[in-house]
Amino acid sequence: MPTATPTEVRAARRKLSAASHPGTIEAYYPFWDPQYRPYLIQAINAFPPDRLDFKPRPEMFTAHQMILHIAEAER
Repeated sequence: MPTATPTEVRAARRKLSAASHPGTIEAYYPFWDPQYRPYLIQAINAFPPDRLDFKPRPEMFTAHQMILHIAEAER
C-alpha cells in the first residue's frame, strides 16, 4: 500500500471536524499526529540531554519545560 503524500494527508484531514476528536489536540489541529508529531519526536530525540536546562532568556521556558508543555497540550 503506497504512503500518502503530505498534500493527500492534509486534504483528507481537512474533511474532519472538531467533533471527530472531542477533547484532543486533533479537534484543533487535525493533522498534528500524521504531519507535525513525527518531526517533533525526531527533534526531541536529537536534543542533547545535557542541554535540557537551556533557555534563551531568563523569562523563557527551558527546553525541558517546553517539551513537557507540548506533551501536556497533546493530552
